[in-house]
Amino acid sequence: MKPRCPSGYRGFFFGSTVNKRTLLTLAFVAVATCPAAAETPSGDAPDAVELSSGAFFRGLVLEVEPGDHLVIRLPSGEERRLPWGLLKSATRGGNPIALAAAGPAPASVAPSAPASAAPPSAAAGPASLSPADEAVIPGSRAILVAIPGPRIKLDVDASMDGQLQRLIGAIPKDEVVGYNTICNLPCVVNLPADDPQPYRIGSPMAESTEWFKLPPQSARVRVDLAQRTWALWAPAFLVGASGTALAGGITWLAQGAETDRAPGTGVTTLGIISGACLITAGIFALVVPETTMSIEPLP
Repeated sequence: MKPRCPSGYRGFFFGSTVNKRTLLTLAFVAVATCPAAAETPSGDAPDAVELSSGAFFRGLVLEVEPGDHLVIRLPSGEERRLPWGLLKSATRGGNPIALAAAGPAPASVAPSAPASAAPPSAAAGPASLSPADEAVIPGSRAILVAIPGPRIKLDVDASMDGQLQRLIGAIPKDEVVGYNTICNLPCVVNLPADDPQPYRIGSPMAESTEWFKLPPQSARVRVDLAQRTWALWAPAFLVGASGTALAGGITWLAQGAETDRAPGTGVTTLGIISGACLITAGIFALVVPETTMSIEPLP
């Protein structure tokens, strides 16, 4: 026996023309509105990023590092780190993000301060960026461009490989510092004359200079860096003198120190080597070089 639909259901579906029209209307509304709802952006993804390649991302911008990168969290929870140079446009909280630092440094930046406010000595240096600033590390170029005021030219060189470094924050009491690498030596760069942060010349293999303020006019900086290993020579020769003296004493005892026989050739040789090491250690302790720096105004 076949199951039968209740009369109420049978009447609803087949019993009237009004019900059929109602079903058709509801189906049409559902089909028409569902695609539009799927394209509506989520309230949790208010930010948007477009790349030069045409790729488009919508999500939540977590981090913006001008001139370096941007981090966006997609609705799926994935975080994308996008290089600054690939960005075409970006918005955060409904406001556009300035991408002027994405491209190469502009050929000229006019000083924002009035000419009368500039120090008289700064007039000797260039008042705008120049091709010499191509030596600046890309990550630090945006920082220097953002500092208003006149520019000075700095010609920097050292006796060995090194870097021109700009301090981040205040000068700490310990050796742990944060800094931006401005350029690798030798280099010629234009720097903000009114930059409040100090600079130094540093090298992984040498003692860094003291932090110094930029001069008020264009200048030439020359640095004689002292290798870090130089301070180790005096202790090394002192250890050598002690070691050879101990070896000579053991040899002399082994030959029979209780007799009146004169020390052998080996003991004498070890004694001479020990004395030479001791003298050399004293010389290295007295003549340890130091890192020196000179700053001279450019003509």
